Amino acid sequence: MSSPWERGARTASTPTHTRLAHMYDVENFVRGFRNAELNAACIVVMMRDGASERALLDALAVIQENDTEWYDRIKYVVPQGISQYKEEANG
Repeated sequence: MSSPWERGARTASTPTHTRLAHMYDVENFVRGFRNAELNAACIVVMMRDGASERALLDALAVIQENDTEWYDRIKYVVPQGISQYKEEANG
């Protein structure tokens, strides 16, 4: 299974600065997920502040690959927060 970084690097149509920004976001989200008492409301706030759904899900995938115990704690939180954000944005 390829990492989000490898998948992003193969996207030739995406400008380099966009791919680098995405990798930076993913890395920071991974760090943030570990250092915060993460809940769905946090994800909503992150998305209001400009976090992309793709970067959040890629960060979750990185955690799944590297720390299954932590992943088990947050695997529902990120999708739940994304759903709440979408409901809020569409409502």
